[in-house]
Amino acid sequence: GLEKAVGLGKTISPEVMLVAAGLDDPARLADLAASNLDLKLDEAQKILETLPGLERLKAVLEILRREIRVLTVQQEISGMARGEIDKSQREYFLRQQLKAIQQELGVTDDVAEEVELYRKKLEGKSLPPEATEEVEKQLKRLERGNPDSAETATIRTFLDWITGLPWSLTSQDNLDLARARAILDEVDKIGADFRGDPSSALLEVLDPEQNRAFRDHYLGVPYDLSKVLFITTANVLDTIQPAFLDRMEVIRLSGYTLEEKLAIARRHLVPKQRKENGLTEKGIAFPDDALRTIIEEYTREAGLRNLEREIGSCCRKVAVRIASGKTKPVKMTPELVRELLGVPKFRNDEALARDEVGAATGLAWTAVGGDVLIVEARALKGKGRLQLTGQLGDVMKESAQAALTLLRSRADELRLPASYFETHDVHVHVPEGAIPKDGPSAGVTMLTAMVSAFTGTPVRRDVAMTGESTLRGEVLPIGGVKEKTLAARRAGIRTILLPAQNERDLAEIPEELRRDLTFVFVERAEQVLENALVRPAARRPGARKAERRKATRRRT
Repeated sequence: GLEKAVGLGKTISPEVMLVAAGLDDPARLADLAASNLDLKLDEAQKILETLPGLERLKAVLEILRREIRVLTVQQEISGMARGEIDKSQREYFLRQQLKAIQQELGVTDDVAEEVELYRKKLEGKSLPPEATEEVEKQLKRLERGNPDSAETATIRTFLDWITGLPWSLTSQDNLDLARARAILDEVDKIGADFRGDPSSALLEVLDPEQNRAFRDHYLGVPYDLSKVLFITTANVLDTIQPAFLDRMEVIRLSGYTLEEKLAIARRHLVPKQRKENGLTEKGIAFPDDALRTIIEEYTREAGLRNLEREIGSCCRKVAVRIASGKTKPVKMTPELVRELLGVPKFRNDEALARDEVGAATGLAWTAVGGDVLIVEARALKGKGRLQLTGQLGDVMKESAQAALTLLRSRADELRLPASYFETHDVHVHVPEGAIPKDGPSAGVTMLTAMVSAFTGTPVRRDVAMTGESTLRGEVLPIGGVKEKTLAARRAGIRTILLPAQNERDLAEIPEELRRDLTFVFVERAEQVLENALVRPAARRPGARKAERRKATRRRT
């Protein structure tokens, strides 16, 4: 057993082995073997207490067998480790030989150069300790790995991302948003699917309390985003997650006015389309009346995309005519625009042709700007029912119900019999029934149309109005004042009734657009009726002295 132990690495002097080979006494052989083994105290005590020599030798032999098993396992582990070391040494030796051969042949080590290039890219960048440790780990894996393996490609992608990030480097402040490096465009179109929800992933990115140590799941290292200015765009806010929207400052930008579209078309769109279609200034000219026709009759948008498309269509058709010899260079006119583009896609908003009973002109906001909204009302013999048509939304229906309730409470002031509302139905209709409509700002318009229908008093056709009406007769503020003002101006209406609290919104409207317009700021329903009806409906509702306040008129 001692020879096997020595063969497995046990250190026993040759003299001891020689003496053991010449012993025949079991007791003396047991004592000699025990003195050269690593015995625990209790094991040595047990052997000393075993007096029969043969029994003592058996006990020592059992301990020796156990030690041989331990030595065997150690030798196996050592052999495996030695094999790995030998393999690494062999690879290192071969790499050194390959390097020497490449140097002789003038061929460089691509992997070493690649690693060195990554290190140079990281110079001057203050990576956090955790990121530095991860980068060093990946660089070592790149050095040791097979250049053509899939894992190496993944490592390269990771290092490309890491070296591409600015880390502590910051750019000089630049307020020119037209040259922004990148923006998150149309975040209202982001949707969730089986791969995840991008807007939820952006919550931590946009949160100033968390983005100082943002950890991307792919990179796996923290990154400071607190100094990054994120710019996003959206067309509507309704489809954006509330938590996502709460982390952003909303800057509302209204659409272009008619004058702005004309200026942009003259300076940019027309020259661009001329060049793209091989025309010159002499080949085709776009006077303002032609551009105005395209804008008003063929586009209805807040931006310019469709305007550029229609101008391009005119240019292409004129270019075909010139190339085929059917026409000479032309100057566009409204008639020629209609000939080239076909039947107008949109009709111009126009005021009512005359003062009518039960027809009031309201103003509406849409995603592509403002619009004129005609509200019609008729009183019929019936049982006091209210009928609403025109594809109205819930809020608009509630506005009509509130207006009717207000009028029923003011029946005496309107000089209507007490039983009038029990014996008459009222039908309120908003034309263009194929288009959904909603919002509270038509409240005063519905109120005016109903009063006109009940009393037979015509509504002024040159007055447009907007505002939310309450059961107490108050007129509450609304939004989209600029767009609604532009719609009234486009329809040829020069008097606009606005809630008094919206007077501050006039600052958003350019001076040239307010020219020749009269704004009447109202606080109560009776002020609306006083300015909207051709003549007072007997007495104004709310004849109490405390409520007899004149509306504020402002002409610009």
